[in-house]
Amino acid sequence: LEFRRVLFRSVGAHHGQEYDEYINTFGNIKTHWFEPLKSAFIILIERIAKYENVYLYPFALGEEKCNLYLNVDNQNEGQSSSILSPKEHINIFPHIKFESKQIVYVKPLDFFDIKDSNMLVLDTQGYELKCLKGSIQTLKHIKYIFAEFNTIELYEGCPTFDEINMFLNEHGFY
Repeated sequence: LEFRRVLFRSVGAHHGQEYDEYINTFGNIKTHWFEPLKSAFIILIERIAKYENVYLYPFALGEEKCNLYLNVDNQNEGQSSSILSPKEHINIFPHIKFESKQIVYVKPLDFFDIKDSNMLVLDTQGYELKCLKGSIQTLKHIKYIFAEFNTIELYEGCPTFDEINMFLNEHGFY
């Protein structure tokens, strides 16, 4: 695999837990991190902003520029927070409560015109397809995508694997 250029972290950067793994595996590469949850973004800054080649963005990624509400989980350090409302998530993980909402700024990934990247990592709690739809131009520079997907409707309206796969196939990914 050719990971010599850049790793990319989208929307669900959270606290940047993967940073050390990326650097240990691929060396001193550029990384772009997107995290819309204010409390998580502050920790992300404290944890990795000091390193070179790290670019941090306090935005959610989606299909178009807008402001949306993020359903914030207050028990899991925000890791289950999603723009989509929880559905089966509340039954499968009853200890995680979504007790507040936060307005987040959503922009398409294409808005940032990042061309020095060859890998996209998506962990957006069911919003992956919307992120991809706002990344059409960026995908032309991407060789590898690592995306989380749900096998059940954890969040209202989250895409199925087949929907994500069909979209990626249409853009040259298999």
